[in-house]
Amino acid sequence: MTKKMILSRPFKKLSDSVMNVLSCGVILLMFAIVAQVIASRLGVTTIVDLPARWPLFGDAITLNSLTDLQWYLMATIALLPAAFVWVNDGHVRVDFAHQYLGERGKAAVELTGHAMFAIPFLLMCIPDAFELALKAFERGEKSANGGLWDRHVIRFMMPVGLSLVLITITLEIWPLVRRLIGKVKS
Repeated sequence: MTKKMILSRPFKKLSDSVMNVLSCGVILLMFAIVAQVIASRLGVTTIVDLPARWPLFGDAITLNSLTDLQWYLMATIALLPAAFVWVNDGHVRVDFAHQYLGERGKAAVELTGHAMFAIPFLLMCIPDAFELALKAFERGEKSANGGLWDRHVIRFMMPVGLSLVLITITLEIWPLVRRLIGKVKS
């Protein structure tokens, strides 16, 4: 049984919706790159002066804020969908060995990987990532070079993305145990 068969229909719809929204982020990333290249070529550093403070952008959209926006978008596109990629069995694994195992062998390898590597790693990283984001929020961290404000927004992507992966892995344990003991047929 593959993970795709384990997914409930509502979760599959949610997964597809999140991935579609994040794919729009890729298009926005491309526009930010093109705008930055054009502004740079034209020698424009301040693209738009804003009449009031905007979230992330502050009081202007600048060449540096476009650079920071690319960084924010790339981090969001990379970190938030990790759990959905995992659930859809799109994550990286040593498939050249995994493909020759039976269902029980695959379940044993995946459970071992979860217990020895993924869960301990995530349990160590999530608190530190959250603390880093919280400190950025408390300090009002922003770009020093006229880039984006509210750096905590991007810093919170890491604990959120890693927490989603931890939840996904935790929810996957019971089906893997059932496969390991032979309660689920492929």
